[in-house]
This record gives sequence, C-alpha cells and structure tokens, in this order.
Amino acid sequence: METLTQLFDTAKPYLAPVALVFTWAGVAFAWWRRRTQFRRKEFLSQVNFSLNLFADTLQMRTLSERFATDVWPNSHGVALLNRAAKYATDANPFLVLTNPDDQGYVYRAIKNALSQLCPEAFVAAAVGGPVRIGTFLFALTCERYEEGMRTIKLRVILIEREALREWCAPGGKGEQMPMAPFHRTRFKTLQAMYEMDRKHREGTGPELLGRVELGVVTS
Repeated sequence: METLTQLFDTAKPYLAPVALVFTWAGVAFAWWRRRTQFRRKEFLSQVNFSLNLFADTLQMRTLSERFATDVWPNSHGVALLNRAAKYATDANPFLVLTNPDDQGYVYRAIKNALSQLCPEAFVAAAVGGPVRIGTFLFALTCERYEEGMRTIKLRVILIEREALREWCAPGGKGEQMPMAPFHRTRFKTLQAMYEMDRKHREGTGPELLGRVELGVVTS
C-alpha cells in the first residue's frame, strides 16, 4: 500500500496535464469525425421516413425526419443499426440485425413512429367516423447507390402494399415509366422489396418487411 501511495504522489503533478491532453484529443476526434461525415454527406444519426407512390412517375415524399435516438431511445440499439449501415451496399441496402429480437424491436419502434403521423384517423375510426385505412409495407435501409444518392442516412422506405405489388413486379408497370436517375435507384430498392413480399406470400422466404396500418379522415 505504501508503494502505491508513493507512486500516486509521484504521478500526481502529471495527472491534470494528461487529462487535459486526452480531453482535447477527444474534442479533436469528434470534430474530425463530424467533418468527415459532412464531406461524405453521411448522417446516420437521422432517420428519414420516405413515402413512395406512383403517378406519372415514381414520387418520393418525406413524411418525417427524426433523430435515430428519438425513434429508438436506446444507445445500444442505435449503435447496432449504425454498425449494420456500414455494411449496406448498392446491391443490398437493407438493414437486418442478426438477433430476431433486436430486429423485432427496431420494427416495432418504426411502426410506433409511423402511427404517430395520423392519430386523428385512429380516433375517428374508434368512434365510427369516416376514415380510409391502408396497409403499408416498409423496410429500414441505408441506400448507398453511386448514382443519384445525395446523402447517406437511415431511411424507412414506405409504400402501400397493393401499389408495391402492382408497380414493382419484374417487367411490370413501373419499369415502363420515365424516371430520373435518383428515382431509378429508389425503384431498385422497391423492386427488391417486391421480391421479399412475393417470397413471403409464396412461403419460400421469411417475412422481412414491416407492416403498418395508416389512415386519413375523410369528409
């Protein structure tokens, strides 16, 4: 014990300068990381909820954009998603966690966030008011396409179920539509979602897409 006390007394004058060095090193690393992420346009702390629909072309509409920690208020869960996002590729932009329980938690949180977008419709339905409800399919992605991708962030890709099946089948109506390059990259994601849905319906694949009921109040 006496030896430890002597060592502490010897090192004591140096503890404050060493702590200061580590503090500034941490500040410098955080600055460098933020700067690198900005230059790469990589913002994995954000979650974009993107509704996809078809008219004269594919249209993408942001329903909401939130911090990841607001959707998943658990630092470990967010860290798992950020780690998975690092491995997302052009061919496979979907984030699937290895632990089914973790994946279930991620999708339940997404459903909660989406349901919060239309509370009036759910209240109206509960009291017998005029509402219109639709079933939507979604997937969590980190799209990293070389062409047209402006920013890298977590994205919840959302589309009405029948629209996905009607427009995104191979050789279907969507392939014949004129699209800008950025829209064409998103269409690739939707076509992959179509295949996930088809395999699940035919019993040849697991259920990889999330499902949520959303609605609007009608007059």
